[in-house]
Amino acid sequence: MTSESNLTVRQSYLWAIVLVIAGLAFILSFSIAAPILIRPLYTLRIDSMHLTQMSGLTKDQIKEAYNEVLDYCIGRTDTFSAGILPYSQSGASHFADCRRLFILDFQVLAVSAALLLINGLVRLFMNRRKRLAADSNAIGSNANGGSAVGCKVGRANIYQPSRLGSMGWPFYSGLIMLILAALLGICSAIDFERLFLFLHGVLFPGKTNWVFDPDTDPVINILPEEFFLQCMIVIAVLLVGLSIVFMLTGRTKKDVVTKDSPGES
Repeated sequence: MTSESNLTVRQSYLWAIVLVIAGLAFILSFSIAAPILIRPLYTLRIDSMHLTQMSGLTKDQIKEAYNEVLDYCIGRTDTFSAGILPYSQSGASHFADCRRLFILDFQVLAVSAALLLINGLVRLFMNRRKRLAADSNAIGSNANGGSAVGCKVGRANIYQPSRLGSMGWPFYSGLIMLILAALLGICSAIDFERLFLFLHGVLFPGKTNWVFDPDTDPVINILPEEFFLQCMIVIAVLLVGLSIVFMLTGRTKKDVVTKDSPGES
């Protein structure tokens, strides 16, 4: 007895494009989230950035201020504070803007990761179903002395992303992001300060509350440009690393194809 699978695999360019976008969103949002959430990137560099001398605070006071600011920005607390440091209403409003952007990044990361996970689970299901059908065929054939009797094991319609040209969708997510990361790196190397100002103008359009006065918002003394440059480097490294992983995945892994596939839709 053989087991005949009614698994129908339909190729979808639309699903492939959705996954390309999801891959881009995942790479970018993950790379941004990492330096935000990995606090030792800041706390381990307090001494090397000479923050105690710049701010007049102790190391513990700096950690407390940074943790309170970050807790607010990532949504762990609803009230802004910066340890013992005073702050202006304008300064607090800037961190409220940062909070919205950080939470948006986390939401994009969650949605894109969910889409990629769903696609991965579908692929696992398809591969498992093919293996079960093959095993059933082999067992049935042996039990009947080489003869085969058909037996349907169920019906399922599965959509999988079409290959875009000769590559799978992850290749294009990685390639596009790698190009963007290269442009970011070139601009940063040429003039990081100008890039920093440009990004703030884009992220906070029409606002100037991101320009801090150390007298009214001394928190800026513990958030030097050197720290933001470090964050940019971490983001760039993650962007490049994840982009390469995606490109290799899209180049080496072939889509699952079955003889029951009716073609594109």
